[in-house]
Amino acid sequence: MNSSISSSYYNNSCLCPLFLVSCGGCIFDKNKGHLASPRYPHPSPPLLSCLYIITVEPSLTVTLNFTDSFHIDSMDTEQGPSCVRHWLQVSIPDREPMKLCGGKSPGLIATNSNTVRLDYHTDDEGLSRGWSLDYSTYKIDCGEPEPLLNGGVIFLSGFQYQYRSVIQYHCNEPFYTLPGGINVTFTCEADRKWRSNHNDVTPTCIPVCGKPTKLISAYQRIIGGSDAPDDTIPWQVLMNIDGARGGGMVIGDRWIMTAANVMSKGNQVSKETVRMYMGLTDLKTQLVSPVYAASIHIHPEYNNPNNVDFNHDIALIKLQDVITFNSSIMPICLPAEGATYVTGVMG
Repeated sequence: MNSSISSSYYNNSCLCPLFLVSCGGCIFDKNKGHLASPRYPHPSPPLLSCLYIITVEPSLTVTLNFTDSFHIDSMDTEQGPSCVRHWLQVSIPDREPMKLCGGKSPGLIATNSNTVRLDYHTDDEGLSRGWSLDYSTYKIDCGEPEPLLNGGVIFLSGFQYQYRSVIQYHCNEPFYTLPGGINVTFTCEADRKWRSNHNDVTPTCIPVCGKPTKLISAYQRIIGGSDAPDDTIPWQVLMNIDGARGGGMVIGDRWIMTAANVMSKGNQVSKETVRMYMGLTDLKTQLVSPVYAASIHIHPEYNNPNNVDFNHDIALIKLQDVITFNSSIMPICLPAEGATYVTGVMG
């Protein structure tokens, strides 16, 4: 009989009692039980071909616990015992079978499966004193799913973290979204892993750019204009560089874009002198909560010693800490590579 467990075998077999020391040939379907080689603890007869099958509910996983008294005839090699004449083969679905022999007990084997097959073989040479084991079962529990930054998890079905429970990740909308807008679900599988309908990697919530929660009803010039309502320009950044002011914009959760001339007054300014403020339109309130620069990156071709050449007038500031986006702080969208201005279109 091959190592797979066929349905025909189930249909033609009996169910085993909790304790069995014969040559197998039936199915163990209880949540715990005891198995042993024929005549154990006495030596096994020659020319055995014994089969033991444990199969329990899919929500359970089987653990084998061999006793210390274990001996199956083997040949000693540099790589360890070689199971030439006698062996106990443990077969678990979707895994390579394990051939056991020698004088050292394998101890505890967590199968992560609800089905296990054991084939015990002896021939007419050699002597095996046999083996015994107790098996037990445990509820399959995949544990708490990996948390999702700027998102969360909801349970769609099943009980908490147990077998066949289904969860779905979601992002904190409208400020974050999953790539492609797909729904990512994970199922607790028999190997105690959360498996996805797409891949097994926890998804990442990406920021939504250029979509403020409030829109400005009319565009006006700076002179003679009116105050912008809260949350209408959430990417706007006020910069204070050693007392001087400048402007910038949020382009990522750790990146601010500004003009190179703001960051260079003959020499590049020190990151320690830079304070940035965002999220509020009231200047007095805004100045209470600065964010700080980790590094400053001026365009390598910016060269404006006389303050007349503003080619390549761009700089990036990497922040010390990640920004969490909300209605008052969101990134602006950057144009695609090769994009050009369109006449009559603002932006």
